[in-house]
Amino acid sequence: MLKSAVLAAVAPVLFAQAVMTAPDSGEKGNDPKQIYTSLCSRCHGADGAGGSAPDLRSPVLFKAPTDGDFMQLIADGIPGSGMPATQGLSITDLKALVRYVRGFSEVRADPPKGNRFMGEELFREKGKCLDCHMLRGKGGTLGPELTGIGRRRTAAQLRAALLDPAKNIPSDYVRMTASMRDGTKITGVLIAEDTFTIRLRDDRGGLHGIDRSEATIQIDAGKSLMPGLRGTFTDAELDNLIAYLVSSTGS
Repeated sequence: MLKSAVLAAVAPVLFAQAVMTAPDSGEKGNDPKQIYTSLCSRCHGADGAGGSAPDLRSPVLFKAPTDGDFMQLIADGIPGSGMPATQGLSITDLKALVRYVRGFSEVRADPPKGNRFMGEELFREKGKCLDCHMLRGKGGTLGPELTGIGRRRTAAQLRAALLDPAKNIPSDYVRMTASMRDGTKITGVLIAEDTFTIRLRDDRGGLHGIDRSEATIQIDAGKSLMPGLRGTFTDAELDNLIAYLVSSTGS
């Protein structure tokens, strides 16, 4: 048992070292732009600016600080998230893809023009954002975690998400409705699933285990629990709120 645990712990390190030190085979790799467009752009955006997946334009990516880590993440994916494992890429292709994505960090959007201190007050008071969102260990869980959101999203992306949240819902917050045989309906976001059951968290935070054989499951595409903020905040207040969110870059 101990031997297995040790092997499991060192395997990621050995993989990263292996892919980084492996000699080039001499074979010509595929075009990294085409690989990225085919495998990554739908979620991360054509220029790496993000969308339903994180912004890749940061000089240091939280889950992939080194190139070896990055290649392992691409190969293995992130279990339990929308990031799948990628099969069939050679080490040459992995290295080229990482270099291509690292190039996105050379292009960043202009900083927001609002006042982040005024934005923090709006976030906590008028917007009551902590009712649904977690930030640095405080808040609710009905909406996505906002700690470090400034590292994952640009000001333009945040503005679009605040004004029209249903347009680009994160994959792990897509809502579903389970219609039970007795006529009741349960609506919420998917927490876990297996062959026989699913678990939904409803709009009040309640958890429901549902037998697939006892319900019809429908994905509520284009529906968001978060209301759009158009008309709730003035343009100046929205600038301030975005400035505050962009300033959240730490853990």
